Amino acid sequence: MNFVMVEGNIGCGKSTFLRYFQQLSPKNEVMHEPLYLWKDARGYDLFELMYHDQRRWSVPFQAQVLVTLLDRQSKPPTKPIRLLERSIHSSRYCFTENMHNNGSISDADYEELLKIFQWILKNKSGPVDLIVYLRASPTVCFERLRARNRSGEEDIPLRTVRRPGFSNPLRPEFSFPVVFNCYSFSWCLPPIRDAMCSLVFLFSW
Repeated sequence: MNFVMVEGNIGCGKSTFLRYFQQLSPKNEVMHEPLYLWKDARGYDLFELMYHDQRRWSVPFQAQVLVTLLDRQSKPPTKPIRLLERSIHSSRYCFTENMHNNGSISDADYEELLKIFQWILKNKSGPVDLIVYLRASPTVCFERLRARNRSGEEDIPLRTVRRPGFSNPLRPEFSFPVVFNCYSFSWCLPPIRDAMCSLVFLFSW
């Protein structure tokens, strides 16, 4: 099985991109971000709570994200190519990192989340064949965020999508070797032909 992770800022067009590839070939298995599991975690809408009060809810939210993404990633493949929207790597290197940097996650909680992440990498995380990063400006992402009006996202400010790690390509501190920007092109797929996309393909080897 070929394992592909699709990453990018909030509102960059990941779901649209994945819908296109789902229709493109019957060999593609697409697994979308499990938002419904974050919005109903034992009766708590952790997604909405986290954006309302990051200091209180960032740690339980990120713990839930790691568990649900791992569960999704670990399911037996049904097709030759699996494309995943988001991964444990963006949870670790983008979201957890930014929440720690802005003070929403304490040093002690940050270290505990890193231990969980490292345990997953060592014991549960399989190889990745390709990372696709969808690049879009923070302004475009914010406009899309407002236009889609998704529940729980109404309190996300522009400064959030401008933070490093959200608006920039995935950072190179991954535990698997990655060649960044080994080739890139500006090409808009038919259903997403607008300002959103310069696709940067990031290959692991």
